[in-house]
Amino acid sequence: MKGGGSVLPCEAEMLNLVASKTNIRTPRVRRSFQIQDETQYFGTRGYMVMDFIQGQPLDECWSNLLNDDQRQIATQIADMIAQMQSIVISQPGPLGGGPCRGGFFTDYSAGPFKDTAELEGWSNQKLDMCKRVNQAPKDTPPFQFTTFVLTHQDISPRI
Repeated sequence: MKGGGSVLPCEAEMLNLVASKTNIRTPRVRRSFQIQDETQYFGTRGYMVMDFIQGQPLDECWSNLLNDDQRQIATQIADMIAQMQSIVISQPGPLGGGPCRGGFFTDYSAGPFKDTAELEGWSNQKLDMCKRVNQAPKDTPPFQFTTFVLTHQDISPRI
């Protein structure tokens, strides 16, 4: 079971979608639910009951792996990313709607965005601010989104 204030319904929906559209091993979600909890930022505490996949976290074994094994794992991860990015999503944001979270957004989330134009407007406003304070080149073109695909947003070294 996984639970907490940052466990939102979109996580279970994403796991189910990945399981049905790719050959990526994911824990099967048996049940997910939300309980109102106004002490949490999103106003709920979410829970997912899911299968456990046996394995060792990479941050615990990476430094002991041979270089060839590390390269093979990196290739497998790249393949998983490609599989996820092959899944086209019809609208911006998390599956099932709601605010966008992650490194591309503020610490408190952004949106929800009702359509592409709204996400482009928000993104271009942030880009304009970056240009004004010299955090982006002045000739950076504005965002124009044509296709939305499934992304993970939390693939990073934990070493």
